[in-house]
Amino acid sequence: MTLTRRGTSYAVIASTLFMFGLVWLAFAPAAIGGNVTYVIVNGNSMEPGLRRGDLVMVRQSAGYEIGDVVTYRHPTIGPVIHRIVDRDGDRFILQGDNNDWLDSYNPNAAEIAGAKWLHIPAAGAVIAHVRNPRGLTLVGIILAGVLIMTASKRHQSPETRRDTGTARPAQLPTLDGGAREAAGTLALLALACLVLVAVTFTRPERRPVSSDIAYQQSGAFSYTAEAPAGIYDDAAVTTGAPVFLEVTERVTFAFDYRFFVDARSDVGGVWSLAAVVSNSNGWQRTLPLSEPGTFSGAGFTASGELDLIAVQQMIDSVVEQTGVRHDVNTIVIRPRVELTGSVAGQPVQDTFAPELIFRLDAQHLRLVDGAATERAVLEPVRAGLLTLPGSEPNSLTLLGWELSLSHARTLAVAGLALCVGLLGWLLVNARRVQRDGGAESAAAAHDIQLIEVTDFGLAHGQRVVTIASVDDFALLAARAGSPVLLQRTGRMQRCVAHVGEISYEHLVETPPVAGPSADPSTAPAGAGAQA
Repeated sequence: MTLTRRGTSYAVIASTLFMFGLVWLAFAPAAIGGNVTYVIVNGNSMEPGLRRGDLVMVRQSAGYEIGDVVTYRHPTIGPVIHRIVDRDGDRFILQGDNNDWLDSYNPNAAEIAGAKWLHIPAAGAVIAHVRNPRGLTLVGIILAGVLIMTASKRHQSPETRRDTGTARPAQLPTLDGGAREAAGTLALLALACLVLVAVTFTRPERRPVSSDIAYQQSGAFSYTAEAPAGIYDDAAVTTGAPVFLEVTERVTFAFDYRFFVDARSDVGGVWSLAAVVSNSNGWQRTLPLSEPGTFSGAGFTASGELDLIAVQQMIDSVVEQTGVRHDVNTIVIRPRVELTGSVAGQPVQDTFAPELIFRLDAQHLRLVDGAATERAVLEPVRAGLLTLPGSEPNSLTLLGWELSLSHARTLAVAGLALCVGLLGWLLVNARRVQRDGGAESAAAAHDIQLIEVTDFGLAHGQRVVTIASVDDFALLAARAGSPVLLQRTGRMQRCVAHVGEISYEHLVETPPVAGPSADPSTAPAGAGAQA
């Protein structure tokens, strides 16, 4: 019977390991070496197929096809679950079933976590509730209650177990002092690892972070005009020099625009270039220097011509009509850039409108005092800052060491498995010691009262039944409430329990003592003595 039970135990263990292996292959998370990624839907872009709070399990695949629902990691917003609608080379174009637009980022196969495998509606919402502090507290209370109830049942007295019909043939092995301390330590370590497992697996793999990307819009003003030889070093007016109305009628203004950013960008926009004529009493007129234009890319150059004679005639007409004369007027060259597009996948929109200011009197047109030598005036710059939402691998600080979440999960699972394995080894070893260590160990293991005697006092002709299995003998004695009588003869121990008119016996042979202290005279006939 003992061999049959051992075979059954080994079969149960083998079946359990086999089933565990199957479950591992099917459902092990990718974070600890598995092939499945668990995704909680957080949005309505995949409705009606997938709704907020649903749990989706995605599995890695050797290839992905158009129509597959996959999860990929967007470089700035984290995991996204959408459908593949097209391909562009080695990259996939995705779109939410409920969206009218395509995703701004096109991942390759290496960036895809997997394709949809299983879908459990609303399960993600349940997991989200369990992951919060209140949910974890409730789960901890339930587990503690189960452990307390299990422990209370284990420590019931034999009489109570008999009364309630819950007598068990076998108890957990009894550990000696050193093994008990080791088991207690391992149990505490296992509990700590279990808590660490709960903490690491309830935290998201990535945490949100924001990063700032600086960009810059710059421009460069310039102007030229024809002039007679002998007035300037060259036979032309160059940027910074005054323009004399007596010899120059037209001036060409140019504005060179550039956009700088240290990131992937796709920008463009519209521009205009105008001259604004005004005086100190608030009067002004805007004169377009060119037709508005559009641009795409990092820059453009705009230019236009201003007719100074026409400007002066316009000013004289205003004076004649209003009767108000100003000897000095102002001309502002004003480009305006409306920037739109995206930087690192995020939308950007900005305006750049620098000014180049001139004074116009009856004799000449000149830059305001000092402007000709100031680079900031001729080369204006506008800095911008774009805040990008993003994510980074989550981490956990453990005993002063900062570990990545994936490493902490591996450490927690490996530590829990090691502690459980060592505890199991201790219990199995204690069970073996109890099985081979004589009647005292068996009695301690089964809560049986043991009385050592020199003679059983069996009546002549009294029926004696020999029980081969220690478990069956212990169960019989425990149910009958009968003490066990022990008689020692060398290494052979004979246990007897009287139940009514029948006496049940079990023979226990203790192992020989190794070493020079062994007494050969106590060995039973036919047994080899230890040297």
